[in-house]
Amino acid sequence: MLCGGSLILQSDDEHKRMVFHLSYAVLFSQLAVLPTIGKTIDIHSLNSITDLNSTITARNIVVSVPKIVISQNSITFTDIVIDAEEVLITPIESDAQNETESEMLLHEGLAYSVNSGIHPCDDFYEYVCYNWPKSHPVKEYELRSNQMSVNVEKVNAQLLDILNSRMDYGKERVSTMLYDAYHQCVNSKQRNELRSQPLFDALSRVIRNANFRYITDWLIYVQPISLFYKIDVGPNFKNPSYNTLFLNSAGTFFTYYYYIEPQYVEQLAHIRSYLTDLLKILRVDDQDGFLRLSDNDIKRRVQSFVDVEMSVAKILNCSQRDDGRSNADRSNLQPVEKLQEIAPSVFDCSLVQISGVNFLLIEPDEPILIESSRVESSRVDSILDKKKIGFLLPQVVLDNITIEELTFEIDDADTVTRLEALIQHLPNDTLADYLEWKIILNYAGYLDDRYLNLKLDLDRILYGVQAQQPREFTCISDVASFFSEVVSALYVKKHFPSENREMVRNIVDSIRHAYVERLNRTQMMDEDTRKESIQKVHDMIEFVGFSDHIFDSEKLRAKYKDLSFNSSMTYMDIIVGLGKWNTRTSFALLIEQNTRDKFDFMATDVNAFYDPSLNQIALLAGILQGAYFNKSLPPPMNYGAIGVVIGHEMMHGFDDAGNEYDRNGSRRTWFDSFQGLRQCFVEQYSKIQVLPAKAIRVNGEQTARENIADNGGVRAAYAAMMNVLQENDIDPRRRVDLERIGTFTMEQLFFISYAYVKMCKSMPQSTETFRHGVAPLDPRL
Repeated sequence: MLCGGSLILQSDDEHKRMVFHLSYAVLFSQLAVLPTIGKTIDIHSLNSITDLNSTITARNIVVSVPKIVISQNSITFTDIVIDAEEVLITPIESDAQNETESEMLLHEGLAYSVNSGIHPCDDFYEYVCYNWPKSHPVKEYELRSNQMSVNVEKVNAQLLDILNSRMDYGKERVSTMLYDAYHQCVNSKQRNELRSQPLFDALSRVIRNANFRYITDWLIYVQPISLFYKIDVGPNFKNPSYNTLFLNSAGTFFTYYYYIEPQYVEQLAHIRSYLTDLLKILRVDDQDGFLRLSDNDIKRRVQSFVDVEMSVAKILNCSQRDDGRSNADRSNLQPVEKLQEIAPSVFDCSLVQISGVNFLLIEPDEPILIESSRVESSRVDSILDKKKIGFLLPQVVLDNITIEELTFEIDDADTVTRLEALIQHLPNDTLADYLEWKIILNYAGYLDDRYLNLKLDLDRILYGVQAQQPREFTCISDVASFFSEVVSALYVKKHFPSENREMVRNIVDSIRHAYVERLNRTQMMDEDTRKESIQKVHDMIEFVGFSDHIFDSEKLRAKYKDLSFNSSMTYMDIIVGLGKWNTRTSFALLIEQNTRDKFDFMATDVNAFYDPSLNQIALLAGILQGAYFNKSLPPPMNYGAIGVVIGHEMMHGFDDAGNEYDRNGSRRTWFDSFQGLRQCFVEQYSKIQVLPAKAIRVNGEQTARENIADNGGVRAAYAAMMNVLQENDIDPRRRVDLERIGTFTMEQLFFISYAYVKMCKSMPQSTETFRHGVAPLDPRL
């Protein structure tokens, strides 16, 4: 690039092509009259004084600068000759004064990303996305770089500015607590001075009260830490106007397949080393021998943790959540008094006796020995004891309903049955070790830098990250979620224009209409299903940017009236207090009635989602910017970006979860033919190789939900765009000049924008996401 007296050439080695830009008012003009194909460009032929930008693409470039005169205030090139093959000069004429900053940024990014040397019909993903990873490398503390991470970085910077402006915003009581929690989080000096003491204090409180006869006793004392189960509150499946308790497996602390799949032997070895080194840090600080951490003790404790996690992992793997059964088949709504009567497993996982010895049969040919002689029969009654459940609930709930009125929705009764068998037959010392591990691992992230650096060493192996996330960003994530209304209100007032909200609502309405049109044409459902589908689309509620309740001061004060802490407390104590308060607040929902206009997510999240239990979609303010939405862009580009996101979320209303909820959010199967239609997606995506060299393929079953939403979403957004163009008498073949790239039709702009928001560069370790959750992006384009 010639700019201010310098010549910079950018080389693309893979395609042996040189691309450079000319922007040099003193030297260049009349670029448009140059021949588009030639062998020599003589700078003397560019003799007029104007301010033009052009892109020159060529092969085999030789730059000759026979004489350069350098004086104190200037550099003069007397002759510059560029010899090249296949020279293509593209003049750019733009009125920068008439473009907004965000539009220019988007055009700049897209212009840099596109590789004109690739024909879009040969490889569309590479055509649009080829250069983008070069300017957006994966940050050392992230697994991947994409347009969502770009927005996250921007939102974090905006929140950081707000949280560093306490004098402007931190005047109300709730705001004061937000700022106190955040500033204690970033107070590394205090954390490093305290070392392991906050953890010792937490452990000592538990050990002093270690007379726990039931697992539930322990859970009551250490909540919100989960052990084998987690208990949540959510809408009742059959009557979503009311809430019920949900019992789910808490899973494993580390990803479950690290324990059971043979290709992760190295990762499991590093997990063992991490646990060992963590206990050694505790031993250094444990001057009084409080935890008894001899070498043999450490070895036993680590083995206890791995043994329990491995058993749980095998149970979870055996449960096969994607075994083809619907959620309705798994659903098991039970009153508290019936919970201990869960039926035995009907699958391969069961408790059996072999020669009079108890075994937990995890897989047909792999029994795990249970040492019954070490089991204290009365020690573990059940987490499901109804008397104990009462102690988990806040008084406001117990004042309004009886324990007998409570119901539990058991997400996977088979898994719960197997976990119960495991819990009741764990050796005493193994269970005790595992209980302590749960406390240690849940609190280690709030301690001094030794713990954080040790975890980083493990994350390098497991995930490929090379650095810790900036502490400020970690604290934003940790603290803001407890004060979602406050943070959302501060952010929306400063960074979310009201006109953006209205424009996105119009896009939602047009995509809703496109879905109705498609449903009227489809031959894949009977007439009754079609009518119900159309009604579900019409009744779908959208939240754009934020929920209006974030500005309700009275509700805000009522929600936080029982929360109290101050800046003199350690950060770990603040987090523990916030966790307990959050659990009580969640359980209090048991006596509240749900309405479909309820929405409790942070506006700053860079995300969009669909909630089948309420038949609502949400498009949060964090995602309504950057590459996803720009009010200054032509409509096709917004439809190809945020429009596809909207279509994606609406399509979730008809996937393997949404098809089991009706238009009001009540659970009932109303789309009987869905499973057969779903299978074609499973088969198609199962053929995609994530790592061809290792023959690793996408799990079509586990990724089906997102793949269906992607396909349906882009079709609906495209149809909506075409309708909007027609309504405004715009020919979809009309061409638009896209800065520094070329001229495109409206339809082409849609797909270019779609590809632009799908760009992603990932660490190799993140390919596991493709196997277990979401298919890779390029095949999805």
